[in-house]
Amino acid sequence: MLMQHEAVVTIDDQKTVVNIEKFQIPPDQLFNDVYFGNIVSFDVIDNYTFG
Repeated sequence: MLMQHEAVVTIDDQKTVVNIEKFQIPPDQLFNDVYFGNIVSFDVIDNYTFG
């Protein structure tokens, strides 16, 4: 759940509360749910990029 001052993430039975005020997210960009995704990972081996 995402609120103006905190995000609550629950995985299995473990609940984590994160203070999000430091991110200064405008209230019109806050939604009810927290979304994780669009993570891109790259590796560089011998000056070649693999992604």
